[in-house]
Amino acid sequence: LTFPGEIIEVHTAMAEVYAYKLRQPKKAEQTLTSILEKYPAKSDEQGLAKILLGDITLAYGDPWEALLLYAQVDKAFGDNEIGQEARFKKAMVAFYQGDFDWAKTQFDVLKTATSKHISNDAMIMALVISDNTFLDTDSNFTALKIYAHAKLLVERQDLDSALMLLADIESTYPAHSLSDDVLWERAQIELKQGKTEKAIETLTELSGFLGADLLIDRALFELAKIYDYDLNNTEKAMEYYQQVFSEHADSILASQARARFRTLRGDELYN
Repeated sequence: LTFPGEIIEVHTAMAEVYAYKLRQPKKAEQTLTSILEKYPAKSDEQGLAKILLGDITLAYGDPWEALLLYAQVDKAFGDNEIGQEARFKKAMVAFYQGDFDWAKTQFDVLKTATSKHISNDAMIMALVISDNTFLDTDSNFTALKIYAHAKLLVERQDLDSALMLLADIESTYPAHSLSDDVLWERAQIELKQGKTEKAIETLTELSGFLGADLLIDRALFELAKIYDYDLNNTEKAMEYYQQVFSEHADSILASQARARFRTLRGDELYN
């Protein structure tokens, strides 16, 4: 390894293993801090490493330090995709802490991000906030605060506690406007826990959920991937991929779904 970018990438990968596989956050932080001190010059690799350091810091209990790290990347990288990712993560920290007005302002700006995934995620988060604060009722704010804390617990890998909070929302606030978001979050946790059949049930419920327009395409695409890569059921995977690009043509996932559908069908693809 002769280039700083390559060295930073290797250390970033090591830090991810320490933090999320071995549950050694201090070791992960030391790995990233040492390489960032050694190579402080701005580069994409440096920006991504600092974002990861923020993620690890957030996951293990220090949102203020995470916010500082994201802010440094935001300032250094501006409006390119790395800067936008850092800005989105800053907004998410505000969301976790219950500062919904400030978070929504940031998400609204990020709707025009050059990264389609960031702009789509920002649109969803802005809608989550607006849908659950416009009535200005205690129940709405309480449910949203519980949901925000559940998402923070997912970041912290405390999946069982997150599921308990989501279940609390479902039982205490039935038919709430957060119901589709709760289903999506629950499905993601179930997938992380290896509960594939449970995740299929949850995603199937979400895919037929009225009013979940911004999440239905995601649910269908997730179902397609499960049948495609986890269960090796090509027929079912193709069925869900086709639903994504035929019923949700405006989705950012439509082109990916169409390409994978054609591959599974055996089409000859030419440049």
